[in-house]
Amino acid sequence: MAGDYDAFWIPGPDDFDMDAALQAGGRWLARAPYTGRKVVVLHAKKMLTNRRTLQDLSAFHVVSPNARDIPYGNAGGVLAVWPGAPELELAMDLARGNGLCVIPNRYDIAWWIAQSGASNLIAPDEAAPTLAALPDEAVQILNSIVRFGGHNSFLGGGEKEDAVADLRRLHGIQPTLSGEAIEQHILASGETDAAGARRIRDWWETIRSGGGLRDYRGRSI
Repeated sequence: MAGDYDAFWIPGPDDFDMDAALQAGGRWLARAPYTGRKVVVLHAKKMLTNRRTLQDLSAFHVVSPNARDIPYGNAGGVLAVWPGAPELELAMDLARGNGLCVIPNRYDIAWWIAQSGASNLIAPDEAAPTLAALPDEAVQILNSIVRFGGHNSFLGGGEKEDAVADLRRLHGIQPTLSGEAIEQHILASGETDAAGARRIRDWWETIRSGGGLRDYRGRSI
């Protein structure tokens, strides 16, 4: 267990047959050697009707981020199917102390693989996807940003102002960095949640487009 949980992933539909991936995920969850409820995390429970191989997962406890029956503290293995940021964050919370397997789709989970050290269940010897390499100066600035306000998702006093000032400094050095690369780096740090990383990306993209930003009281910054 490299971090708070055992971590695995199964290649998504761009790299592996969709139904085979879902079947492999179901087998992993059924055999997961953890005490507690075996949980599948989806964007919405109604997705189970989309494919036969999704319907097969209804044998487990299926939840979405808005569900009322999320078994916090009582999961015994978690399978996240085609998660976005909210679904992956929920799955990570539920998996603490047990195990998590992720089947990605459109949402890039390279940051999570890097952070968790997840193993590829289908091809363990294949190289894992890697994060886009950022220049050293960019890494130093972004790490400073998350250390100051990441724990509050950049909602605390002065945290937005500080982050925006640092992002403007970064823009002066590396104006062509993509918002996605910045968001992935912030997520991989483990210092903030998905909402905090998204805020940093949004502020960066506003700065790149020449737009203005305001603090949480509506004052220009």
